[in-house]
Amino acid sequence: MSTDAHTDPRRELYWDFKKQLKNNQNVFFDKDVLLDVYSFADDEGDTYTMLEVVSIANQLYPDDDDLNLRRALTFETFGFHDQAVSIAEGVRSESPFAALVKLRLSGSNVNTVKKKLHQIVCSATSLDEDDIIQITDIVRDSNITTWFLENLDTVKEKAEYLPTLFYELAMNCCDEADYVTAMNMAEELVDAEPMKAEFWEIYAEIAYHLLDLEKALSGAEYALAINSNSKRGALYKGCSLALMRRFEQAIEPLEQIYLDPEITTPVVVELLASCYADNPKKQISLFTSFLDNSTTLSRDTITWLARVSPQAAQPYIDKFLETLVGMYDDEYIAEWAGLLCSVGRTALAAYMLAKYDELNPDYGTFEYYDKLFECLYVAGMYKDVISLYKKKKDDDVFSPAMHVAYVLSVLRLDGVGEALKAIRKSKKMFRDAYLLERADMFIADSKMRVAFFDQQIGLIESALGAAVKQNAPIDIDRIDPFIGG
Repeated sequence: MSTDAHTDPRRELYWDFKKQLKNNQNVFFDKDVLLDVYSFADDEGDTYTMLEVVSIANQLYPDDDDLNLRRALTFETFGFHDQAVSIAEGVRSESPFAALVKLRLSGSNVNTVKKKLHQIVCSATSLDEDDIIQITDIVRDSNITTWFLENLDTVKEKAEYLPTLFYELAMNCCDEADYVTAMNMAEELVDAEPMKAEFWEIYAEIAYHLLDLEKALSGAEYALAINSNSKRGALYKGCSLALMRRFEQAIEPLEQIYLDPEITTPVVVELLASCYADNPKKQISLFTSFLDNSTTLSRDTITWLARVSPQAAQPYIDKFLETLVGMYDDEYIAEWAGLLCSVGRTALAAYMLAKYDELNPDYGTFEYYDKLFECLYVAGMYKDVISLYKKKKDDDVFSPAMHVAYVLSVLRLDGVGEALKAIRKSKKMFRDAYLLERADMFIADSKMRVAFFDQQIGLIESALGAAVKQNAPIDIDRIDPFIGG
């Protein structure tokens, strides 16, 4: 279980241990110090230090059961299961912790785990923090959180420090997206230890997941009252206020953390930008600052920036596409183009698709090219549709929407006569595609799309033929399947 940075007595031992390792000091470490350092390193996810601890412990205390059990767990962490089991089997201790570690390494089926876990809990006089952590790890590994909840009262009776129990169980429930139960545990947690900022941060986070914004705000404010530097407190205070449309109050906490790489996310920047809805220059500044300071570009942030300014978003789209060269992720790009279209940025979507095609000229599914030609056409880039069509048909690209977009582009630029010629070309390509049995490669939805656009070609041809016969003007929008699509 992680702890507040300024209150955990293990922190100083941990950093002193690392300092002495760095200085290659050959010093003696007390057993309890090694256990505390190991525990803190485990909380921090510092597997290197955990390995150093058990290595030194094996030299200084080769027969110590407590340290050997940690060595077994560390070997398991690094994937040396057989060695871990062998070390654990050599432990003579009959403590709850020893029994729990052996059970965790046993690989037993779920029913056996439940039975043995129940026996260990019931026979224990008490359960310390390390015991509770092992229980929750076993529960997580075996996916038996329901069993844990059913036996919670028994575990509570034996637990020496209840906050650890509530914390670990809350984290398990969050991992399983059971935020309702996690919220119950978070409430127990802050009741048991009300002066710990970290626990109020957890309370706020879980409430935020449940969209209980009043609770999330309350938890965040408690965290900040205890620790004014609480980043997560600022995060959930700002996000909650923004979602409650209390924009003026949300600005200060969000601006404190929106460029902090440890805590911020694209959603945070989007919420902060929503506080400046009447100030597009500020919004552009927020998005570009975030993108410039991020180690990886966020598609969502670029999309939000595009809503405010397509011109400002274009350079970031270029950078993003350069990271995908050779990865051939055309479905991802087609999906993104759809998002851009949905926020009224069809021309930018067309630019992005054409740019991606330029960077990856020899690859693309027909769904990708469907989106490319559709975007170019809807954006009014008819000459680009015609030019790209002539190139892609020679490259043996098959795209149902490509033909319809081409025919309609010719119709809008060159009139009915040229469009009828284009239709004859397109119908032949459709026919050739079926003769080559390409359609057999398509999934059901794709076959329907092929059939739909094939039908549209026929409908357009009929409408143009009727217009020529009657010498009447043609209402292009009436026969345009992309209108409103």
